[in-house]
Amino acid sequence: PHIVTLPIERRTRFRLEEFALLGNIVDDPGGLWVRADSDIRDFASLLAAARARPSTIGYGTTGVGSDDHLAMLALERKSGASFLHVPFGGSAQVKQNLLSRAIPVAVMNVAEGVFEMRQGVLRVLAQMGATRWPVLAEVPTLRELGFDVVEGSMRGMAAPAGIPPEALARRALSVRRTVEDPEFQAAAVQQNLPLRFLAPEPYLAELLALRAGYQALWDAHPWRE
Repeated sequence: PHIVTLPIERRTRFRLEEFALLGNIVDDPGGLWVRADSDIRDFASLLAAARARPSTIGYGTTGVGSDDHLAMLALERKSGASFLHVPFGGSAQVKQNLLSRAIPVAVMNVAEGVFEMRQGVLRVLAQMGATRWPVLAEVPTLRELGFDVVEGSMRGMAAPAGIPPEALARRALSVRRTVEDPEFQAAAVQQNLPLRFLAPEPYLAELLALRAGYQALWDAHPWRE
């Protein structure tokens, strides 16, 4: 999430400490996508191609420092393979350039490619959740494939820091009740959004852990290009 990555790489007007978290709602794991007719048939063949032709297998992401980009940096470090980063301004551009054959691989959140996968035009090689997303139950995680890379896009809600405790509690309860509402859950399923509610305290603990991990990655391999 940008709330923890951007302040590491540049001077920003905000930091995590300036917010009072209300709850995480969505945790959309990353995924490695290719066209359905690609010669890259599985994750092993992707690694083999990258090792045979270092820094030539292009992968599209939503930009330098995005969760997609950071996931691939971690994968490169752990696998010894070298890819070519091709950043775009958004996931729609990434998908468009994959479908038009401008790039051979896209690194997108799993929810962003499910529709095209069901249409038979995209194929996912691996997902980056800690466990398999049930919608892609047949697709292995990178962790299962031997590479401890867990990455995705967490999306939640927050209020300004310093909000009175009783007001914070009411708003956090509203977020929880919304996520637990069957109508909301049905809408999330329809939109292929992986729900993962976290209450304020565990949400903060996870973001702090993520920030520590990203800081260590930055110290070892600054991702600004």
